[in-house]
Amino acid sequence: MIPTWRQAKQWFSQQELGISSTSIFVASLLVYWYSDRQIGSGDTVPNTLLAFNWLKNGILHFDNFRDSYFFDRGNVYFFVESANGHLTSLYPIGPAIVAFPLYVLFFLWLEFKAILKTWILGYYVDPLQLTELAFDERRLVYEHLTAAILTAFSVVIFYQILRLKFSPSVALIGSFVLGIATNTWVTNSQGLWQHTIANLLIVAIMLCLFKANRLPNASVQNGLVGITGVLCGLLPGVRPTSILFAIAVALYVLYHYRWRSLYFFLGALSCLLSVAWNLYYFQNPFGGYATEIKSPYRWTLVQGWEGFTGLLFSPSRGLLIYSPIVLLALPGAYQVYRRRACRDEQLVLVLLGAAIVLFLTYCFYSIWWAGFTFGPRFMVDLLPILAYLIAQAWDGLLRLLALPRYRLASAATLAAGLGLTLLSSGVQVIGAFGEANWDAVPLSVDQHTDRLWDWRDSQLRREASNIYFQIVPPLPDPDRYLAEFQGQLLRLNDAVAHPLASPLRLDINQRLLLQATLENTGQSPWFGYETGRTVGRTKLRVRFYPDASRTPVPLVNNYLYLRSTAPHSQPTSAIGLIQTPVTPGSYRLVLDLVVEAPYNEVLHSYPLAYELPVRVEPTVYAHEITVRDPLPTAWPPAQTITLPLTLKNTSNFTWDSAQVPPVFVAYHWLHPDGRVAIQEGERTRFPTAVAPGEITLLTARILTPPRPGNYILQLTLVQENVAWFDQKGAQSLALPITIEN
Repeated sequence: MIPTWRQAKQWFSQQELGISSTSIFVASLLVYWYSDRQIGSGDTVPNTLLAFNWLKNGILHFDNFRDSYFFDRGNVYFFVESANGHLTSLYPIGPAIVAFPLYVLFFLWLEFKAILKTWILGYYVDPLQLTELAFDERRLVYEHLTAAILTAFSVVIFYQILRLKFSPSVALIGSFVLGIATNTWVTNSQGLWQHTIANLLIVAIMLCLFKANRLPNASVQNGLVGITGVLCGLLPGVRPTSILFAIAVALYVLYHYRWRSLYFFLGALSCLLSVAWNLYYFQNPFGGYATEIKSPYRWTLVQGWEGFTGLLFSPSRGLLIYSPIVLLALPGAYQVYRRRACRDEQLVLVLLGAAIVLFLTYCFYSIWWAGFTFGPRFMVDLLPILAYLIAQAWDGLLRLLALPRYRLASAATLAAGLGLTLLSSGVQVIGAFGEANWDAVPLSVDQHTDRLWDWRDSQLRREASNIYFQIVPPLPDPDRYLAEFQGQLLRLNDAVAHPLASPLRLDINQRLLLQATLENTGQSPWFGYETGRTVGRTKLRVRFYPDASRTPVPLVNNYLYLRSTAPHSQPTSAIGLIQTPVTPGSYRLVLDLVVEAPYNEVLHSYPLAYELPVRVEPTVYAHEITVRDPLPTAWPPAQTITLPLTLKNTSNFTWDSAQVPPVFVAYHWLHPDGRVAIQEGERTRFPTAVAPGEITLLTARILTPPRPGNYILQLTLVQENVAWFDQKGAQSLALPITIEN
């Protein structure tokens, strides 16, 4: 029987919330998936592998990754040697716990495809070769898909929260603000960040308590309060700083639900998952952040002011620059405060208090800009609360618009609100599709923080220009452009603008900042990094040729980057960091101008009449090693012991376990009379490169001798297949150890 129009309309009205929620989920997922700019990082690697590793290999550590492709790439800061001798995650594993159901589905899908291929091809192809480089692309795809699904789910939950308080139109606007007009899109949906899961848990907590506040059924209320406890228990294990939100919610539940808060605290035992992990691997309930990282907070007024102004107003990290729509949170907060007698508003206010405290702590964070990222990544933690306040402001505006006496003023304010929403959304579009690599070019923003305040070359401006040149051909007539491309070098200086000496004396594997002044002597203009171009960008390439050789030393990304557009006969500057050869000897430093092709390849080169003799000095092997914790004098035989060390690089080259030849922490076992008991000790990698003069913390793996007795543990470094540091004059650290059963 065909339903009548009235019946169909009635059915749609009854199912409207489910239909609209599904539509929002699908639309959000498509936007997040299509943007395909994965802005995850090494921070997210362990959480994208943990579930696969357990399902495939039945292990919850990463020992099988010790010789994987990650260590070949270098900078493996996200894996650390744990106190029990296993390789584990430096970062909290809460995201992997919450995302586990999705990874089970991915695992089953990959195994199903493998079985199907086996049936067709007649042999088995393992789809989960986790430690091989070939799997990395698949890992990234599933990370992006997981982040997109969970972020879209967060937006749907937030929409349902708003539907409990506001009209469908306000709920839709508020959800759009959270999902599209803030860094929820560019950060949360593109990688399995801690923020992705933390925000999901926060909106789920809000929905549970909003519903509990409305239900008369005590048993259902108790269940929702218990679920809230489970979510709050998971929260610190996902993102430790979010414990502020968990505390705020706990106080709220304790105040409003009295004895029934027992259900909350029973649910909060979910925190034991992360606590048990941390105790097992780090012998500390707070995990790797507490044992492996020196506190990044600087509690000074100067740091606080720098962080405060930067997090709000920096042209390349400021919240008000990237999401100006958050200005509407101020009138929204006032409206919530006026209704502070209501339970929902009290919950929002305690969460707002936690958000303010969290913001203030980030002001004192020494790297408040959050490393390589798009926009104010740390401020993502505040977005569910800010987006709710923005929705509250929109509701007030629409209500005032219905009153004749306020209609004109409300219409103007409404237009301003729409403008801010569209502007904020446009910023996120830039972040989702721009590919200008602003954080790294010309110099790393982590080492040159003055770039965070460069309004002329802000991240937004360069990424927006990059999108333009993705649409418009950067070189309309490439053949003519390249034929008329030429130039000359005027000056080449060091970091303090002094001319380079001849011959130039350098250390091996040194990172050297160079500055050049050039003149465009051709008819084709040069395009620098400020233009946002990647294809067609002009760079100055620096190469080292061994004496009497016509083949340069293979070094990656040895470029100086031109700043702006330079037409014919106009001088311009270039700057960049270069790497020196890893082998001592005599070289020639040679320069040429290059035009960049896709994927950082060279489209065209123009040699410059410049050659500088260089002498790369022999290696100085030196180090300072200290043990961080009190050392037991008796160890069991044939066991792996972890030893927390502090190391200072007093050599004249960078220690890097990913370079060839790699440098490792190692040791010898000696008898008390000095005879060698075991020459070749276990190697421990440096998680990141350590430049001369730098200090690093590291946990070394020590395999004890199999026979009991008195020994001397001699700690040193080894440059694999080249030399032991102690045999080249370095002062090793000698520790008397008794091996006993």
